[in-house]
Amino acid sequence: MKAPFLVLIIILCSYINCSSQKSKASYENYFREGCILQSVEDYENALIYFEKAYKIDSTSANINYQIGLCFINSLTKKAYAERYLTKAVRDINSNYIEDEANERCAPPLALLYYGRALHVNYKFKEALIHYKLFKSIYAKHILLQQRVNYYEKQTLYAVEKTTVPLTVNVEKISDSASKEYENYSSFIGMDDKTIIYKIIKNMSANPQDLFINPDSETVFVSYKNLNGKWISDGTPQRQFKQKDSSLNQPRQTSVLLKALSENDGNVYYNIWDGFNWRSIQEFDSDINTQNWEGQAYLNPSGNTLYFVSDRAGGYGGRDIYRCIKLPNGKWSKPLNLGPNINTEFDEGRPYIHPDGLTFVFTSQGHQTMGGFDIFFSIIDADKTFSKVENMGYPINTTDDDVFFVSSADGKSIYFSSSKNSELEKKDIYKMAVSKPHDEPLAICKGLIKAEKGETLPDDIVIIVTNPDDGIIVGTYKPKRNGSYIAVLTPDKHYVFSYQLNGEEFCHDKIFISPAFDYQITKKEIALETITVFDTKKIPTYRK
Repeated sequence: MKAPFLVLIIILCSYINCSSQKSKASYENYFREGCILQSVEDYENALIYFEKAYKIDSTSANINYQIGLCFINSLTKKAYAERYLTKAVRDINSNYIEDEANERCAPPLALLYYGRALHVNYKFKEALIHYKLFKSIYAKHILLQQRVNYYEKQTLYAVEKTTVPLTVNVEKISDSASKEYENYSSFIGMDDKTIIYKIIKNMSANPQDLFINPDSETVFVSYKNLNGKWISDGTPQRQFKQKDSSLNQPRQTSVLLKALSENDGNVYYNIWDGFNWRSIQEFDSDINTQNWEGQAYLNPSGNTLYFVSDRAGGYGGRDIYRCIKLPNGKWSKPLNLGPNINTEFDEGRPYIHPDGLTFVFTSQGHQTMGGFDIFFSIIDADKTFSKVENMGYPINTTDDDVFFVSSADGKSIYFSSSKNSELEKKDIYKMAVSKPHDEPLAICKGLIKAEKGETLPDDIVIIVTNPDDGIIVGTYKPKRNGSYIAVLTPDKHYVFSYQLNGEEFCHDKIFISPAFDYQITKKEIALETITVFDTKKIPTYRK
């Protein structure tokens, strides 16, 4: 009986040994693959392999360090780094062997990244302690000392801003979309009742799966109901396959322009005419180069284009440039916005407040609470920029803050934030502004009603002109339901010309009182259809 028993023991030991060797080989393979991807800054895919290795052996300080490093370099999930780096810093080795799967210790750099993770989670005192500890190890390393000084400055500034936050009423508006999504504000309708925003879907409850796909953006549309609550239809309205798309609506037109940067790093645009997206078009001038260009934005008047580029001749990193539309309809050569705006670090996401004077952008180089913060500067009469100011907390947080838009009247601002600290996903928030911009504006909401059972022709446009000089103030196109919105300046007369295929079928003259301070006036036109040459139907004004 003993012999069979001994044979069984030998077989079991052999199986356990083989399984152990197989697990070790799998761990090493996953670890090495993760290191290769991490070396080219592909943190999203590197994390997939490190997480597989972690499932085999979660006790290694090294694998915890690698996962923490991936999270601290993620776009939206830096807060998850702390839980892994907490384990990593317990076993630090100054003789750390990089990219070695059998290395179980973490390098001293883990202290630096742990400090950053603590900062992101608003643990400022602990972050400063670990920064100081890291500096003591690398006292003679000038570049690393400068890097830590940069982070320490951010932490001290975050302490200052969070100690005295802005006294504002902040309202989360994106609950109706889905708790499965990260939400990013993109565009606010002229009447402040429609919001179009980009989303990032969380693939599962597992934090390792929460990276975004940078090659696609899904867009939701939410509407404000009669009770003033934001609701969503719950389904994506359009899938944008381009990177860095940005939506905005110039004041003088009802079309929606989508400036975007495709995989080749160039800026293009297409417009929504109320019915469909038109074909993608390229800007003229030398806006696009062999370098990266993106994050384009057209100002409310439609005559100034801002975009971001890392082309040579800038101040470092990605800079913001400006082009002016010339009288011949072409765009001027790009002009760098200069050192008041651009720094040695990255700037991005240019945006013009509806007052036409406040320039909003994001930056890593100006004084921030951490990562990218949102800043503003006033554009002077000579087109120069005033001293840059931080928007403050809670608009800015310890993580990257890059999305900011305003309602057309300037009385509300919308921003994307994970402002409720640790591990909270980003959502869209609305904040009331006590002092709106000084430029008075008026919204004219129009509705063209087709005869019952009929649909509006596709080629109807509304051209608004100033009767004093004949200059076209704006060109608008009704949506499928016949509605359109025109944003105009009070204390002026306007002529509305309703045209089909270039032929006017109705016109109207209105005067907007100087008493208007972003009030809304409604204009409804009932239409009936008549037959001309038995070939097409055109609308005519019913008296």
